[in-house]
Amino acid sequence: MTSSQEALECKKVTRKRVDVILRLFGFEPKALLDAMETHGAIISGSAALAALFPLSFMPGDIDFYAGQHKTDSFCQWLIANTRYRLVKPSAPAAQSEVEGSYSLACRSIGKVLTLQDGQLGMKINVVETISSEPFAAVFSFYTTLVMNVITHAGVGCAYPDLTAERIGVRTRSNSPARILLEGRIRTMNSRGFTVEMGWDSQAVQAIIRGHACGEGRSCHVGERQARSNRGLLWMTFEEKRGAEMESFIPNVSWRLPQEKSCNDFAN
Repeated sequence: MTSSQEALECKKVTRKRVDVILRLFGFEPKALLDAMETHGAIISGSAALAALFPLSFMPGDIDFYAGQHKTDSFCQWLIANTRYRLVKPSAPAAQSEVEGSYSLACRSIGKVLTLQDGQLGMKINVVETISSEPFAAVFSFYTTLVMNVITHAGVGCAYPDLTAERIGVRTRSNSPARILLEGRIRTMNSRGFTVEMGWDSQAVQAIIRGHACGEGRSCHVGERQARSNRGLLWMTFEEKRGAEMESFIPNVSWRLPQEKSCNDFAN
């Protein structure tokens, strides 16, 4: 098999993985992906991680992220074209608790709307981001393990070297959401993943040692841009091959909190 044939096969496999997850939640994949493109919505969280590890675990829900002024229209599409309906919170405090759990785990969150398929019992969340570009919220998550995304065009992974080994780094250690985050980390552990407290962890260093500081996708130092060589490892769907990166990856950048440079870890 040639390299081009291997790349094409990878695109097909990636799309099949996403289709499996979407069908489990009662969606017709093409229709949903088209709607995500129209409304600027993406999928992140456990569902995006599950697309990288097929048959490893079943996500409990799907988290869609949409920018300001697009959340309501995307929800309207879901209600009009699927069996999903809005779940009314039992009390205002219950809704505040849901939104609070998302905002503490990800610093870029506005409101959260929960919908349920009455036939399958599956739930999804439509999360409105503070920014008009939901892609930016992915890089403020509490661990690198969930800095992955499914868009209408493919699947992206921000820290592929670590994620491939089922290891992530916690990006916030002294957080007021400590109890919440510990619960999320226990869930990760139950699914076979490990979240390390810092980049100086022996497990982390064993994977990324030898990279040039400030370069590549393994390094936590410096600013990274989604459309650069330090951007996400991108697996484009077959039907999107040949498309320009600018057509499906927004021009966003991010920088992780850093305690030390890579050279400090060697000392």
